[in-house]
Amino acid sequence: MKTTLYTAVVIALTLAALIYIDKDRKIAGEIGSAADTTQVEPNEPPSENSVHSPELTIQDEIANAAEETNSSIDFASVEQRLGRPYDPLAMPKRTDLTEQEIQAFNELHILQFNPRDREVCSQSSDELSSGAVVTCKRYSERGEHPYLSMDLEELADLAYADAEAAIVIGRRTLEFKEALKWHIRAVALSGKPGPLMSLSKGRIRSSQYNKETDTEEPDYQGISRKAAIELVAQKLGDPRANPERWRNELANSGLPPDLLEQAKSEAESILSKIKQIQQQVGVSQDT
Repeated sequence: MKTTLYTAVVIALTLAALIYIDKDRKIAGEIGSAADTTQVEPNEPPSENSVHSPELTIQDEIANAAEETNSSIDFASVEQRLGRPYDPLAMPKRTDLTEQEIQAFNELHILQFNPRDREVCSQSSDELSSGAVVTCKRYSERGEHPYLSMDLEELADLAYADAEAAIVIGRRTLEFKEALKWHIRAVALSGKPGPLMSLSKGRIRSSQYNKETDTEEPDYQGISRKAAIELVAQKLGDPRANPERWRNELANSGLPPDLLEQAKSEAESILSKIKQIQQQVGVSQDT
């Protein structure tokens, strides 16, 4: 009797162990399958002599995500609605953007949208007025980015491999060529084209004021630079880029084709610099 009971207990324990092991295998298999579905396969290496391929330096998954998010965003109407002649999504303090527009901003730009959505008001007396004075201050949702309070030397040490540090330096640099250098570095490190569009819309003029005629006249050097920078932004997946507009202005200007060639050459130079930075830092160019 004892032997029979002992045998039954052993069989029961063995079956329980087998069920537990089988369950663990199934769970492990499910986890493995889930991991397989999210794995990003590397793309084929790009051609060394091609400047027309966006795979030259940018991560495909970032460009694809931006394209999917931004496919339903009419950026021209957003700009018109906000009444801004420059890049409306490059102003991360704005609160009059929809959730979808904010998401579009975050896909294209490095510093994430941080709206000032909390307002604190205080009341004080003023000797010059008969009543109390109310002053209000708006605070950002997540507080200011720590890099915004750092000096340029500290940021420069970080910016070798930190896209956020590079774009903060670029925004704070007044001299255009130096600012362009840091914007290019930020794009190379992040794979995001937004900084280039911020430059084109915010810091490059397509016209200049003529005091003698009291009129605005085309600035063809600026137009050529816009054509170059927006060509690169377009290749990196920014739907706001419109290099054809600027190229058409140059083609219809009646000027020699030198500026068109200059725009093409500058675009190639920017792409080359992006690739060089990625190689130096070790940013993957084919993932």
